[in-house]
Amino acid sequence: MCAFAIDSFGQTPVKEMSVPEPGSGEVQIEIRAAAVNPIDWKPAAGAFSRPAWSTPSP
Repeated sequence: MCAFAIDSFGQTPVKEMSVPEPGSGEVQIEIRAAAVNPIDWKPAAGAFSRPAWSTPSP
């Protein structure tokens, strides 16, 4: 399965991972589609040198 996982900044956050097995009292569902917004993956991929919220105000 593919997963969006941020381990460190400046790297592609999409990784191939094994499918987890459900435990006792749990169910496993199939996801047919998912979406990730640009604001989620661009900072993780290193698109911005620093987050906008760390910029000091005048």
